Amino acid sequence: MSGVRQGSHLEHLLELRDRVDEEIAKERVRAAAADARRAELDASRRESEEAALRDAQRARRAAEKEAEREERREAARAAREQAALERIAEVERIEAAAPTDLVRAWARETGIPVGDRGRIPLDLRKQYLTATGAAS
Repeated sequence: MSGVRQGSHLEHLLELRDRVDEEIAKERVRAAAADARRAELDASRRESEEAALRDAQRARRAAEKEAEREERREAARAAREQAALERIAEVERIEAAAPTDLVRAWARETGIPVGDRGRIPLDLRKQYLTATGAAS
């Protein structure tokens, strides 16, 4: 009998070992599945972070381009303003160098029609300055 009991005990131990091995295998499968889920989540999070980074870089480039456009607009505006100021200064210099009464008298003497009143065209003032040598 002791052989039967010993055989049954051995079978029982083998059965326990098989169950333990089975549980270990199941746990390894669960751990691998959990690792795969974590890896998937990490990859998804990485993709989201990369997409956010790309969006931020795109937004930064767009802002830089807009700033550059604004700088060019401001430079062009400043250049136009400077040109206008230079033109005004030139007109004021010509008007100061070619007094209205002298220009009218000169124009009449040379046969150029000019009104008795009103503004004298800048070109006529320039002609006067050139003709009289009063240009500076």
